[in-house]
Amino acid sequence: MATQELRALYFAEKRAMPKPVQEDYPLRLNASEIRVLESGRAALVRAQAGGDVLAWLTVAEAVTLLRSKTMQAVGSESPNGYRYKDAFGRWSRHLDLDMDKATRSRLLKLARNWPAVAAWLYALPPEKRHRLSNPEAILGAWRRTSETAASATE
Repeated sequence: MATQELRALYFAEKRAMPKPVQEDYPLRLNASEIRVLESGRAALVRAQAGGDVLAWLTVAEAVTLLRSKTMQAVGSESPNGYRYKDAFGRWSRHLDLDMDKATRSRLLKLARNWPAVAAWLYALPPEKRHRLSNPEAILGAWRRTSETAASATE
């Protein structure tokens, strides 16, 4: 290949490469927020390997922080819209906090209802509690017992 062809190929590839997410949507994080994201990343690895509820709760804290920081970065008041979804997706992949939408949704519901879920969860026998190892199982079991308890009192 001639030098000019190589140069043209190099610059064509360079133009085609997307900018890093840090340049498109910079996040302003302090030291404690960085620690939350780092502990969330480590907890996600533990949680996906069959970790416990507390690992998932740590992940929920990191995802909630990432969500609010991403909304700030794109100037959005809600987690909706193309810019937010693009930024959140790119940041979650960059920080290794990426998970499917259903798991993330259940995880955030679990975090929002944590006081009630925790009271229910820690009232369970340890063997039942240890079988609940992901947000879907925890949230589903909690909803079923909450609905049963609510219908029994009516």
